[in-house]
Amino acid sequence: MTPLPGGLGDALHLPAPVPVGKVAAWLAVAAALAFLGWLWRRRRRRHVPSAKWPRAVPKGPSRLESEVTELRADTLSRQRYREGCHRLAGLLRDDLDANHSPGWSALTAREIVERSPSRLALPLQRAARLQFRRREPSRQEVKEVFDATLAQLRDDPPSVVTAR
Repeated sequence: MTPLPGGLGDALHLPAPVPVGKVAAWLAVAAALAFLGWLWRRRRRRHVPSAKWPRAVPKGPSRLESEVTELRADTLSRQRYREGCHRLAGLLRDDLDANHSPGWSALTAREIVERSPSRLALPLQRAARLQFRRREPSRQEVKEVFDATLAQLRDDPPSVVTAR
């Protein structure tokens, strides 16, 4: 036998073997914590009532109808007709955003009338005509716009049939 050309190499430094008992204990602790977390989440979910079916909207005036009625009374009493038209258009745009799809508030009234399936597009256009013209709208004109909006809200069924 001939000697190795570089001689014997350094000894290999291997980590000490891990006892199987310690690994099994840590795995058992992790499994117990996962099980306790699952139980805690399950118990917490029981207290939150989950409705399988959407609730029906109660009869009576809708939220939007109530807000338009209040705005009408406020506008006519303070005699700020142009401001009332601005606020009415804002309410109608917010309702379009909430009940259909977001982004309606960025469109003009004419674009909304062309694209919207909502019953509120025409009252919005009427309010926009009054709010952006040169002369101040008269009390009668504003009253007619509010009355037409309320009539539209009362005549047509709401576009959203379930409560959130």
